Amino acid sequence: NQQYGDAYDGSIRPIGKALPDGSFVEVPYSYVKDGRLSFFETGVTMQNGISYSGKDFLLSAQDVDIKGTLGGDKNRRTTFRFNSAKEYGRLKAGFNVSYTRGQSEVAGVSPYWEVFNTTGFVKLSDFKDWRNDVKSSPNHYFNEYYQNPYFIKDRSRRKEHVDNVIAQMELNFKVTNWMNITYRLGSTMNIKDGKNKTNAFVFSD
Repeated sequence: NQQYGDAYDGSIRPIGKALPDGSFVEVPYSYVKDGRLSFFETGVTMQNGISYSGKDFLLSAQDVDIKGTLGGDKNRRTTFRFNSAKEYGRLKAGFNVSYTRGQSEVAGVSPYWEVFNTTGFVKLSDFKDWRNDVKSSPNHYFNEYYQNPYFIKDRSRRKEHVDNVIAQMELNFKVTNWMNITYRLGSTMNIKDGKNKTNAFVFSD
């Protein structure tokens, strides 16, 4: 959709309806390289970790901080692990436990459909400031069929917290050189809570 029309000729043309002052948004009628891609940001992942080990145990911690390709999207995950193993004659015992805390804030509604349906001669990043820029406001956005994707992603947000605990115990008893008895016990606990928020917007007449 939105990809039809006569051949590009570089002429200056109005797009959308008239703004409140009677003027029009005007752009060159030529293909804009990365016009849609300009909507996205560079994703960045930062990961830090530390560990300490002894004769029969390992303790580690890891923190991952992620900035998404949609402006404002972020995710952070922190994990602690403890592993231990010990032998007592014929008996070998092992215990592992990990705890992960995750926090995220992302767009509650996907803006991708609006991005894909943006014409090729418009640079989306020119319409980023929909709160203060008249031409970017949902009231005056040039596309009559699809909303401003910046408005879509900023208006509806989801925040979520996740806690995960995974524990495992293993006992191995060597009966003879050709027989072992193994007992394993594991447990997983997951707690998740989230909240969706959609801000109200009043369209003008």
